[in-house]
Amino acid sequence: MDTATKPMTTVRQRIESIDIIRAIAVMAILLVNVGAYYATASPGHRPAPETSAVDTVASRLVDLLVLDKFHFIFAFLFGVSAAIQYENMTRRGNFWAPYLRRMGILLAFGLVNLTLLHAPDVLTVYALNGAVLALFFRAPQRVLLVVGLVVGLGADVASTGVALADHYAGAGIGQVSWLATGVVVQSFGHTMLGCWALRAGLLTAERHVPAIRKLFAVTGIATIALWVWTLSLSDTNLMHALEENLAIVPAVAYLSGLVLLLRSARLRAVLLPLQRYGRMALTSYLTHAILGLVVVGTLASFWTIPTALLLLLCVPIWAVQLVFSHFWLVHFAYGPFEWLWRAGTYWTRPAWRVR
Repeated sequence: MDTATKPMTTVRQRIESIDIIRAIAVMAILLVNVGAYYATASPGHRPAPETSAVDTVASRLVDLLVLDKFHFIFAFLFGVSAAIQYENMTRRGNFWAPYLRRMGILLAFGLVNLTLLHAPDVLTVYALNGAVLALFFRAPQRVLLVVGLVVGLGADVASTGVALADHYAGAGIGQVSWLATGVVVQSFGHTMLGCWALRAGLLTAERHVPAIRKLFAVTGIATIALWVWTLSLSDTNLMHALEENLAIVPAVAYLSGLVLLLRSARLRAVLLPLQRYGRMALTSYLTHAILGLVVVGTLASFWTIPTALLLLLCVPIWAVQLVFSHFWLVHFAYGPFEWLWRAGTYWTRPAWRVR
């Protein structure tokens, strides 16, 4: 094999892996958002009830395994994509205008999703984060890492400390307002960490695989310890604080584990439908709200849906989106919302069909 071809092939495989991981993150976020869709559509805007032990277990599993974990991964991968866009636009000789248009269009998508569909939305936050992130693209990698860790973990560490002090020392200080504000902006830190990871070659360079293995081992052990600790607690306030504030630990374990697993060409081939789903992540995320409110909203207007059944309704939504993304990308170069996003970014009319 040509020596110039092998590194390019490796990088392409890593980008395919990023698409698959992004697809998994978007799908997992539906498990959290579907409860909000139900509350929006149900009479009295009530949450899905827990009518049996199965419902209770299902709800606990979502909190333990999913809540906030995949929001970190989604934000992290947004930072990866932003760094890729910076490199591509810089090679074209023009960065600021198309990049800011790109973030402006994303903000518009998010506001429409938020106001018209009354759906949970992260796109508005990512658009604002992405605009601020542009100021750091030329910063040294060390700055990206330090700022990302401080902003991304500062509020979580402080909130965890407050929760532990309340539980074990009876401090009675509760959650203070600036900590809540910190939680809102922490996704900027997660986005910056994604930008740093791509700049450092962490996701594309073969030499970093041993470091990723060590990271997976450490965070995997820490995740198991965290789960055991959380499940042993009777204090629900502390339990939820640990699940939310320390979500980055299992999130990094998931992310590093998936990066290692997807080094297998055979596994990537099996997960090709997810790769196409991930290429249409914007379309998939926005149609979550549409399908979620239509399917869940229609059923909620006639019946009270318990938690476990509500989570099962995610399966047909995923199936429809997987089939749609497969057949769409067989014929078209971009997802429908991705095409609009690209057209507005570069102020051109991109090729519509696959050549």
